[in-house]
Amino acid sequence: MDKDRIKELDESIKKNNIILTAEEKEDSYYDEINIVKEISNINIQTQGYKFLSLETAAASTKQWTLRYTTFLADYWVENPNLFSKYRWFTGDDRGYNATASSYRTRADVNICFCSAGNSVGLNRSVGTTHGYDKNKKFLKSGTASSSGIDIENLNLGKSKITFKLTHAVGNPLVTSLDIDYYVNAEFYSNGNYKLSGEHDQAPHHEVYLKGSNSSSYQKMHQAATKGLEWLAPPMPNKSWAKSNF
Repeated sequence: MDKDRIKELDESIKKNNIILTAEEKEDSYYDEINIVKEISNINIQTQGYKFLSLETAAASTKQWTLRYTTFLADYWVENPNLFSKYRWFTGDDRGYNATASSYRTRADVNICFCSAGNSVGLNRSVGTTHGYDKNKKFLKSGTASSSGIDIENLNLGKSKITFKLTHAVGNPLVTSLDIDYYVNAEFYSNGNYKLSGEHDQAPHHEVYLKGSNSSSYQKMHQAATKGLEWLAPPMPNKSWAKSNF
């Protein structure tokens, strides 16, 4: 990272009264990148990137569901804004789970190379936020709009479908920064796919894919929160990529 970027980050941390340990501050100077490629029956370690051996999609696959969920792992989540009347929020009290019913947001993208025509459909869902005072006395609940979850740059080709899934959803009870992410996706009629994305390093993020020949979701990407203060720019985002070809 160049000196101007480090200076900008230090000024933002000071301006927003963000308290970081020496290790956390060092981490904030670097972007994180995860790149994973599926290679059937082979494990390869090269150039610092880990390529995992997982079962590839069958060549006959014509349909997928891409699931992207954000969640708060803890039961109680403290508001970093000391001046807000909402000092605590309840989280989702869980770990990574593709089918969990509790989450902050969820986007399901259905991709189909169908005989009636190729298609991409989006189902959006937002969990309820519950706010409490400093003594953890309940004050109010609210649900943010799902309009910040959308599909852009959709291209329905004969043998290739591409799109960009975008996300910008915040806390409905207080003025806060949005949870931001995007995913660039490519799906092919022969069963191949390529995913790449970037997201804030808060809260927890989990991405899964389920093909038409599978009854369960396969992990594409998981990332744990570094704290809600990591929603604030210019804290670095996390980048990731996954493909099976």
